[in-house]
Amino acid sequence: MASTVISMVDLSQPLDEAVAATIDELQGLFSKPKLSKKLLKRPPFAYVRAVVLAAFEATAVGAGLFTAEEAGEDG
Repeated sequence: MASTVISMVDLSQPLDEAVAATIDELQGLFSKPKLSKKLLKRPPFAYVRAVVLAAFEATAVGAGLFTAEEAGEDG
């Protein structure tokens, strides 16, 4: 499995640049949820959660960090 390194966004960047950098870093890791500029500028909690869980699943980062119930997995 390939290792993925995600760089931290410079907090001094304007928001539009930070959103663009986030999309550049995460695109290709997962297809859902869709990474949109509008949602990344003012993300609802459910969207942030979906992006984090998709990134965890795509990279195996955080494996075992959450129980199935905490991650919201059915079953």
